[in-house]
Amino acid sequence: ACSRLPQLLFVSGSLLVMGCVSSKVDYGVDDQGRPFESLYKLGKELGQGSYGVVREVVILDGSKERFAAKIMQRRVDGQRQPKEEKQKALAEMMEKLDNPQITEDETEEIGEEATQLRREMAAMVTTVSEEEIQAEINLMKECVHENIMRLHNVFQSPSRSVLILTLCGRDLESARPFGGWPDEESQ
Repeated sequence: ACSRLPQLLFVSGSLLVMGCVSSKVDYGVDDQGRPFESLYKLGKELGQGSYGVVREVVILDGSKERFAAKIMQRRVDGQRQPKEEKQKALAEMMEKLDNPQITEDETEEIGEEATQLRREMAAMVTTVSEEEIQAEINLMKECVHENIMRLHNVFQSPSRSVLILTLCGRDLESARPFGGWPDEESQ
């Protein structure tokens, strides 16, 4: 039996199974050529942002030490950014709304389209360029301090970059003092 997901093919409404397609995600290798899967086991999702997702990982060396893995989608050279294209379309919609001759029905239709576009954009993960990834890696390597999470390892594949970071006990918002953060001006 195939341990991977079957590739499905629909022909005239009939379903045919045509071999197997791997469901395994390539998280890449580190600078020593070791595959991510040989060193870490993925755990629960800790958070998600516009540049990717952060998941808990457990090291497979027997120590069961936990880390955070920041997983970013890499942008291929010359690849257009889908989010940027949607932002351009949204700007064009807003320009149409500035037209004094636009009807109320057209205004409502454009408003609904713009709302849908904003929802789609909010759900999109932005791909990250090689330069942005390298800048983050370089910055993390330079920032060595007991109060800053440390970069432990980096895995690269053609489609992803995974940064293995110190797993913090809590997020910044939960550490906020009662009454909020002090103003910078008052310090």
